Amino acid sequence: VSMQPDKIKSISLKYPELNIHWLLTGNGEMFKEPQPSAPSAHSLTVGDLIKKYNTSKSDVAKKLGNDLLKKSLSDLTDEEKGKLSFTLNADYADLVTGLELMRRESTGKLVPVFDVQAATGSHQVDVYNSIQTGWINVGDLLKDSEGAIYVYGNSMIPCYPPGCLLGLRENLDRIIETGNVYVVETENNRYIKRLYYNDDKTGYICISDNHRKHDNGPMEGSYFYPPFEIPFEMIKKTFIVTGVIKRNSNSLIIND
Repeated sequence: VSMQPDKIKSISLKYPELNIHWLLTGNGEMFKEPQPSAPSAHSLTVGDLIKKYNTSKSDVAKKLGNDLLKKSLSDLTDEEKGKLSFTLNADYADLVTGLELMRRESTGKLVPVFDVQAATGSHQVDVYNSIQTGWINVGDLLKDSEGAIYVYGNSMIPCYPPGCLLGLRENLDRIIETGNVYVVETENNRYIKRLYYNDDKTGYICISDNHRKHDNGPMEGSYFYPPFEIPFEMIKKTFIVTGVIKRNSNSLIIND
């Protein structure tokens, strides 16, 4: 099937559950595999709170009772909050503040964060089959993301520094908007780069944002991170970078 990129994008936006790769090639499944469901504000219960934060779970659970354990944190009455604070031996005002913070953290869209440091090598490179380490609340900021990973390396400074969090959505049709940032996975590596088509349209040219050059030595005048090409046949998957959340600490995730 031959389609213009704008037509494909229009179909993808209107039918997000449709597998564009299937539409273009006839291969694979008609619909995407469902992503793991994220917890919502109303799914966090008192029982969830006890399991996560209290060490003497069984004794506390008995004192609170099943009805209260099943109740959503956002639906607790003042009397139930009082019982909870008494049972946990917690200050009432502190407990109420904590519950409000937890409720706020569970609003908006949550996407899974994947520990792809544990997925290096030739057999476990796929981001969405990697170990999930938790959820992150992206609200409306990265609401079109399917997952998130951290950046390692300096090749994309200043826009994507080490430790920043990338929102990702799989680019199923492999069509790119040249000059935009993508995550590319090969059999053994994962790269975050600005992508361009090579001259004969057989692969991507990968460009780094970091234009630092060697000041001296045998590489004097050369880029620390020179452009390179990846042929299409070496690519397993590409992911659209939907946005970035910057932080100060590093995580060993994406290779230069």
